[in-house]
Amino acid sequence: MAAAVAMLTACNSQKAGDTTAAAADTTEIQVPFYNAFSHNDYAHERPLQEALELGFNCVEADCYLVEGRNVVAHDLPDDTAAYRYLEDLYLQPLFERVRANGGRVYAGADRPFYLMIDIKREGDAFYTALRPVLEENAEMFCSVDSAGNFVEGPILLFFSGARPMETLPQQEAPRYAFLDGKFEDMGKNIPVSLMPVVSDNYKDFLSWNGEGEMPEEDLVKLRGLIRQAHDEGKLIRFWGAPDTEAWARLQLAEDVDIVGVDNLQALAGILGE
Repeated sequence: MAAAVAMLTACNSQKAGDTTAAAADTTEIQVPFYNAFSHNDYAHERPLQEALELGFNCVEADCYLVEGRNVVAHDLPDDTAAYRYLEDLYLQPLFERVRANGGRVYAGADRPFYLMIDIKREGDAFYTALRPVLEENAEMFCSVDSAGNFVEGPILLFFSGARPMETLPQQEAPRYAFLDGKFEDMGKNIPVSLMPVVSDNYKDFLSWNGEGEMPEEDLVKLRGLIRQAHDEGKLIRFWGAPDTEAWARLQLAEDVDIVGVDNLQALAGILGE
């Protein structure tokens, strides 16, 4: 239970108006918006830097494994000269911030930074290639020890998409990565120390277009999903959802833990009110 509580509070909802919240118009963020998630990294020219400058505590990197290296891309370029790599774009910049900020990505943060890697294919092979990098930089990551205890670190790295469902759960401790769950994974006694987050396609569960008010039928479904995730000690996130102000505000009001957006400025503005 202690691990579940620690991991749930790691990215819990921070309401707009909190006096400790990051200001949306500064590049000197000390305390981040813990529930702000930068979605679709490929849609931003400087994905990690833009998220950090606005105080987002959760970011996504789309990745492929190519010839043993982890390439960041939503659609893999034909030209190998255009490849950009996970270590260069995300890991090393985050490590540098951790070293500069006394062990945190944000100097004033009191919980980990969330890095979600959306693996586009070959999840087990991808994790196998990345695992030595995680082990070599063990002090940078949240982990699970041999007794099954969650050990907090500066960065919590978890896999979505083509998840390494075979290799990661079977890895001997310590383990430095986690899995993103699906809603169908709830109720299966999967521990939060393996699967701290559940995420799924909004359109598979809800029909509201994000304008006006959510219909009562959808609101009941939404609250049921949130309650089930929280009862398991897990964070909840939706993808493929309307990228509207009304949906962002509803998520905050209903305690959705990770609020994903493409328009970072818009969410930062709401959280900074």
